[in-house]
Amino acid sequence: MTRQFDMRTILLGVIAVILTGAALHALGAVMIPVVLAFFMALIAAPVDTWVRSKAPASVAWLGEVGAVLAVLAALGIFAGGIAMAAVQATAVFDGLPDGVMHAVQQAATGGEAEETARTAGDALTQQVASQDASNDETPTVFGMPLSEIAGTIGGQAVGMMAGVAKLIVASTGTLITGLVLVVLLMALMLAERGRWQRLMSNELNDRMEGEVEDALAQIAHKLRIFIVTRAALGLVTAGFYGLWLWLFDVDLLLVWMLLAVLLNFIPTIGSIVAGGLPVLYTLVTRDPGTVAIIALGLFALEQFLGNVVDPYVQGKQVSVSPVIVLIGLLVWGWVWGITGTLLATPMTIVVLVVCAHIPATRTFALMLSDMDDVDKLLAHTGVRA
Repeated sequence: MTRQFDMRTILLGVIAVILTGAALHALGAVMIPVVLAFFMALIAAPVDTWVRSKAPASVAWLGEVGAVLAVLAALGIFAGGIAMAAVQATAVFDGLPDGVMHAVQQAATGGEAEETARTAGDALTQQVASQDASNDETPTVFGMPLSEIAGTIGGQAVGMMAGVAKLIVASTGTLITGLVLVVLLMALMLAERGRWQRLMSNELNDRMEGEVEDALAQIAHKLRIFIVTRAALGLVTAGFYGLWLWLFDVDLLLVWMLLAVLLNFIPTIGSIVAGGLPVLYTLVTRDPGTVAIIALGLFALEQFLGNVVDPYVQGKQVSVSPVIVLIGLLVWGWVWGITGTLLATPMTIVVLVVCAHIPATRTFALMLSDMDDVDKLLAHTGVRA
């Protein structure tokens, strides 16, 4: 009877998880700004608290202003990096063959991605073939002329970049509106924080109120550690990548460095993509030997930073199992797309901490973590004895 009850409970839990995921997927347009604002409010709360402690009570609203300005400053630095990378990318594109520029212009005026890739690929193939002819050589890779490989890969890369550029241009207005909405929601959440605390004091007993406060404090603490360490490791990774690529005079250094910082927030997969993109680019512009050296160097850097530096710096503060991190990427990527992959680890941290504070779900929290002892998990997630 107990076994049947346990199986029924497990099946009901699986059904509840699937239905919750489907609901979050359907409500993505509403939930994504709210979740982003909630995370930003937790992360920026120390700025709000510090300003309030220094300012008179009559101007306590300066706390929200300070938090908003801190977030806007971070977004401004990010936007400045994108602008600098875009300028560098434009300068490199100006030096590409006319056929490639024609393909990009086609994409900008509404051309199909496949046609753009084909046109750009033909132009790159002709350029590489003419260079080989002038050098009286026809290099091959696995029996296929390098010019054809370079044209195919380069054409697909141009098609993808043109598609991404079109998407960015088309969604710029929506993105700006979304950021304004998220920052406004964050400011309102910070402004309402005191009232929510008073409501909790009135409606919950002391122990439950303490558990809620501890859970929120732990979530905020782990999110701050996650953001700071990922940003720091991203900057370190970008520095090493940039130095290595600079030694070989690879173009678009700022682009590759910016991508290394951004993609570092997507665990495991992000670092692989960040290292693979410049290798694909050099495959089109450099000889196979140089490409192999660049690829080996980036692979060694990624292995050292990902397997030695990352665990040492981040340590056990986040305490999410690496397997669960990858599963979370798949799950939250399905739920909320690209935004979901960026929010995958923070959302998993929230689920882990909340489940650790609920006695009935502590076994599930232990499965999500990288620990094997419940007492250690409870101490690490701030659960009161």
